[in-house]
Amino acid sequence: MTEMNKIFLPILAAMMMLSSCADFSLSGPAYEIVFEPVSDVMTKGSSAGPISGTTFPDNRTVLLSAYYTAQSGDTGSGNYFTDIPFTKYGDPSVWRGGTYTQQNPKYWPSRGTMNFIALSKENNASGTSLAGTVDHPGSNTAASLRYSMPDNSSIQDDVMFAYKGAQACSSHDNVALNFQHAQAQIAVTAACAVNTGNFGVSIRGMYLRKAQYSGRVTATPANNSSVSFSWDNLGSQTASVAFGTTSGAGTRLTTSQSSYGKGIMVPAQSPSGAASGIDIYIEYTMHNGYKADGTTADNILMTYVYTVPAMTWASSNRYVFSFTFSMNEISVSASVSSDWGNGGSTAVNVG
Repeated sequence: MTEMNKIFLPILAAMMMLSSCADFSLSGPAYEIVFEPVSDVMTKGSSAGPISGTTFPDNRTVLLSAYYTAQSGDTGSGNYFTDIPFTKYGDPSVWRGGTYTQQNPKYWPSRGTMNFIALSKENNASGTSLAGTVDHPGSNTAASLRYSMPDNSSIQDDVMFAYKGAQACSSHDNVALNFQHAQAQIAVTAACAVNTGNFGVSIRGMYLRKAQYSGRVTATPANNSSVSFSWDNLGSQTASVAFGTTSGAGTRLTTSQSSYGKGIMVPAQSPSGAASGIDIYIEYTMHNGYKADGTTADNILMTYVYTVPAMTWASSNRYVFSFTFSMNEISVSASVSSDWGNGGSTAVNVG
């Protein structure tokens, strides 16, 4: 941490008031608490839409909570602050307590340690809105953080959590927060295996149908710099959500797999094949294709329903279903990558 980012205020006595009955009165200079995101994970969301960004956007708001553990011989362990908005300020920019219109700095105690837990939720419409509800199970607000998503699949929020434990107050270092995605992302690609003559395929629309979009996720520390997720209260299924939009007949597929749309984010869940009915529904146009009677015709409108086989869609993973069209069949393969592309891809048996 550079001296420029160590915001130092020459205050001889910093009074730290907790939401509980504890009152911290720790004498000495006051150093402002500043956090810094771990950049390689934060690149996965932006106000332009799910996973389209390459930077952690300036208009994002993070809710940060802290739990103070007193040094041996001191008293006053307890919740230090709870769900305080932290936003980006200044040049060079630092993440400090407060909203865009009202700064509300928080300061380090002079000794002891601090645990932090944070929630960052990206809304593809507003960039900063918190559409769901936030609460903390238990009395230690940095031990777990829970977010309840609304039953609205059109919101498509990128919900992320981070944890930093046992950071020494005396260091005054920036709090490095490694954010992790609480949801799974489902994406599709498509290609046409035949690239001769007039035959071809154009995608008119692809839809994820009957997946679940509402639910309650709880983040709990897995170690001093990461969290684990548990989902419950998964809500009603939604008829269909489009991966993207294509006007008219769409663009003809090439022989290479190409992404379609931006992908769809869902709570962690386990499709169970035909029993659950979760499927990917495709509308497409077959050019110069064979009809059922063996004759050929241009621009035949077709549909295809792919029922997702039994598998698990886990938090922080990206699942890509790749469709390949030929004159007489459609084949499907699937792959999964960790942290939505930061890791390598692994083939998945799709049945």
